[in-house]
Amino acid sequence: MKKISYSLALLAQVVALSAYAAPQWKPLDETRQEPPQVHSYHWTRNAAASHQLRNIVASSPNLLYHSGVVMGNVTIQPIFWGSGWNGGNQDIVNGISNFYYNYSSAPYSQLVKQYTDINGDVPGTTVNVENAIVDTSTSSTNVFNRVCAAVAQNTNLISAASKKSLYVPVYVDSARGNANYCGYHSAGTCGLVSGNKVTTVAVEFGFFFSLVNDAGCHTQLAPGETDQTLANLVNVTAHELSELLTDPATFNSNPPSVYNAYFGGWFDASGNEIGDKCAWKFSSSPQNIGGQNYFLQSEWSNLITGCANTQ
Repeated sequence: MKKISYSLALLAQVVALSAYAAPQWKPLDETRQEPPQVHSYHWTRNAAASHQLRNIVASSPNLLYHSGVVMGNVTIQPIFWGSGWNGGNQDIVNGISNFYYNYSSAPYSQLVKQYTDINGDVPGTTVNVENAIVDTSTSSTNVFNRVCAAVAQNTNLISAASKKSLYVPVYVDSARGNANYCGYHSAGTCGLVSGNKVTTVAVEFGFFFSLVNDAGCHTQLAPGETDQTLANLVNVTAHELSELLTDPATFNSNPPSVYNAYFGGWFDASGNEIGDKCAWKFSSSPQNIGGQNYFLQSEWSNLITGCANTQ
């Protein structure tokens, strides 16, 4: 996924009522409320080729460290949002949840661990996964507001966010349409209100289209796989998770503010993250995660100066 050059000052700051009150929320400051800006995209098959060409002019092919943090410990809260998740798509919910639950014990997860930060943190050292939220209300483009509402209703998420270790991937029921990306990851801050107290926390989040019958985000079925939509989503999910762990937002203020933050983990001289450099490049062997085989895009390894699926 290509890194977008922009200031994190554009990311939204949203207020949500805490778990101690009804889940109603409002902007912290309406004059500063803006939609979260995308940090980087997982491009479709056709769009990825033009972005990968940027690597040719880079001074070094390897990922470079940019003085920020990686995500050593992470709590993941998947959200499936939209009326399309009502009833018949439980296999997708279960499949994505199974991937997250078993990610850290799979050989695939070891590849990111070579990318440590100045604090000595190792990406994905511990991965805690909350039970998926299935919200069948009508989804909207304001994904980050939905993220903050979820955080406000769960003290575990509030605790993780206060430690800058929360990731909330949101899977909507909307088709990709003319968009030239399959998903993305970014970050922002949520203001949690309890009585007269406002607590601001940092949250990493992801966004994923439904990818049903989507040729641009199509992934080969591995032996034993039967659900093409699940295969598509798991592949993009793995790509985003690897990039999130190695290049999350670095918040330098307390309380955290998008006006004093930057993405400073691992990416190359052209701004490409660990998954961008190997987008739509697959190994000949599937990855087994939680007893299920998947063909997953490779990720970049500085150890071999090339694409790999395990360290």
